[in-house]
Order: sequence, then structure tokens, then C-alpha cells
Amino acid sequence: MLLKRVEKKLKKGAIVLFHDHLEFLPRFLPLFLDYLLKEGYTVVGLDQLLQLQAYKKTQ
Repeated sequence: MLLKRVEKKLKKGAIVLFHDHLEFLPRFLPLFLDYLLKEGYTVVGLDQLLQLQAYKKTQ
């Protein structure tokens, strides 16, 4: 199962990438996020993880 494969590679500061064309992603992502929260992980955006200012669109 995908969750088991991802679990093995998780560590502090890990970046997990899922491609949005995967049909199962809308069903899997809530399960994965629940797992992370139950395990004590904090889910943040990439800008926060890398301590970057978020991209701001200019005119």
C-alpha cells in the first residue's frame, strides 16, 4: 500500500510530493493527512518549511 511506502521514508523536514493526475489522490490525501497528525507531524507549506517568503503576484 502507498501509505506504508511513504511511512518508511518520513522524517522531520520531509517533503512529500504527490502528482495531481493520480486518480486515487482525492481519497488518499485525507487518510495520509490524518496519519501524519496522529503521528505528531505538523503539516506546513513549502514556503514555511524552507523559511521563504511566499510568492506574491505583481501586476
